[in-house]
Formats: sequence, structure tokens, C-alpha cells
Amino acid sequence: MLVTAGLSLAAFGAGTQVRGKELSSEGNLPNFSGTPAEVTESGGWKYLPIDPQKTADLSYDIFSDGACHYASFRAIVTNVAQALIAIGNEKDALLAKNYLAFPFYMMVYGKGGIAYYGSLCGAVNGCAAAISLFVPDEKDKFAMIQDLCVYREETLLPIYVPKEDKHPEMPKSIAKSIVCHLSLANWMAANSRNLEDSIWVERCIRLTSDMAIRTVGLLNAYHADRSKALGSLMPLLPETQSCMECHTHNKGRYDSIGRMNCTACHSDIDAGSECPRVSQPVF
Repeated sequence: MLVTAGLSLAAFGAGTQVRGKELSSEGNLPNFSGTPAEVTESGGWKYLPIDPQKTADLSYDIFSDGACHYASFRAIVTNVAQALIAIGNEKDALLAKNYLAFPFYMMVYGKGGIAYYGSLCGAVNGCAAAISLFVPDEKDKFAMIQDLCVYREETLLPIYVPKEDKHPEMPKSIAKSIVCHLSLANWMAANSRNLEDSIWVERCIRLTSDMAIRTVGLLNAYHADRSKALGSLMPLLPETQSCMECHTHNKGRYDSIGRMNCTACHSDIDAGSECPRVSQPVF
């Protein structure tokens, strides 16, 4: 079954429900199961510039369907598919059809820090997955994902405001962490809130849209000019650089891997007399 550029997005969604046997028999449909080099000529899924605000709005609207990981990832991929459809040729329409056939609901596992385990923020997780689809070079995609993490840790969030703002005085905080439970606990402590106050859910919904906006900005800039885009990434925290100098470079313990904000969890209680840092515990 071939689709034409004039069909609506809804029609494309309906078209993805064909039986697997019928779908696999279409020799002109791209194979998305291989390595990046096998998927497209340049590697990775084809990307077109999309509107960050429109993507954030969609993320906000579909959050209730599957939460943070799901909403951020699906909003980005869906908007790229819409951009491909708008080109108006059969080849890109077929690509869009395949993008929209992605089993998005698998991404619900990321809610609540992975199955409510309280670990990695689902908004970071979903946006990192989108970057990994559209940026084939591992070094580049990892740099962009690290930018997302620093942005999530060090930015006063949430910033996003929905069209219908039922919480005009939305409390904000600097999370200092991409760990779901720690980020939320810091937000609650900073704003004298607890889990009995349901506004925390709205905070997570808006924060997911914030991360979608950041991700689209990174992707748009990268595909417009790779060199300039990578030059504008947020720098690693000086505190983290200081810790890593001793813990990963054979100058001290040589016992750690990572680039996240160390001070969200660690103090200098057992750091040793020669530790160059002075940090404070979170609680």
C-alpha cells in the first residue's frame, strides 16, 4: 500500500494498522531494524527542522497517555513525521508512515524514573532516545545528551506554560539532579510541598515540555550547522570537573565513571584532607 502526500496525519496513523505480513511485503518500505548506516544514506533517521513550541504543546497534551518518557519522545518523532509529510513527495511520505508506526507505547516504562523506581528522569530519557534516532554520530549524540542532562540539573524549571494555564504561580526549582526522586524531593523542599499536593504532577508535565523544547533546539541547530551547534552546548559543571580529576584520572581513587552533578548526593565527609572541593549535603 502506497500513501500519497495529500493524505492527512490521521490517515497515516490508520495506515500503520495493516497486518505485519502485508507491511513486510512492500519492498519499497525502508527497513528500520538495522544499524544506523543501513537505515538511511547518512545514517540515523531523516530529520527536518520542527517547531519547538508546537512539539512542547503536543508533549503536554499527550502526557496523560503515558507520562514523561513517552510524551517527550512521541512528540518529537510525530512532529518530524508531520514535517516529512508536508514536503509532499512519496518517498518522504513513506518515511513518515514508518515513523508513525513506531510502537510508542513501549516508552511508558520510563515513567516515575523507570517503572516508578525513581531513577533516571523520564523526560531526559525520552529526549535522549529522540536524539539518538536523529544524530548518527555517537560522539555528537552523547555530547548533546550530556547537554540535556546539565540543562535539566542546572536550569530553573519548569518554564513552559500551557495554553490554558491553571497554575499561573507554578513553583520552580533548580533540580541539581537528573534522578527522578531527588529532583522531585528538591523541588518539594524548595517550595514547601509534598506528594499530597497534586501540583507536583503538573510540574512534571511542564518540565517534560521544557525538555522537548531544549531537545528540538539542539536537533535544529545540529542539523543546520553541526560545528556551531556543538560549540554552544552547556559546559560541564566545574564542581564535577573537579571531582572527576581525582576519581577518574589516576590522581586519587580512580573509582568512578560519570559526568553528573556530584554535589546532589555527595558531601566532603570522607573526601580526604587533600580534596579541592568543599560541598554541602542536600538534606
